[in-house]
Amino acid sequence: MKKIYGKHPSQKPLDLLKRIIIACTNENDIVLDPFMGSGTTGLACKIHNRNFIGIENNIEYFNLAKKRLDDNNG
Repeated sequence: MKKIYGKHPSQKPLDLLKRIIIACTNENDIVLDPFMGSGTTGLACKIHNRNFIGIENNIEYFNLAKKRLDDNNG
């Protein structure tokens, strides 16, 4: 798996999270990820028109996720 924004020890594949988001939510639903890590769930939500709330207490991972989400505006 390509990790161009940094490394997180348990980063999940984006395609896996996309499938989960599509299967478990509807467009415009709100998804809460209380352990945001590298932001893969948030990115899957953006891609599939879901709202996202992410919580991360590690500033390094928070910044990684923020950059990843900011750079992928579509």
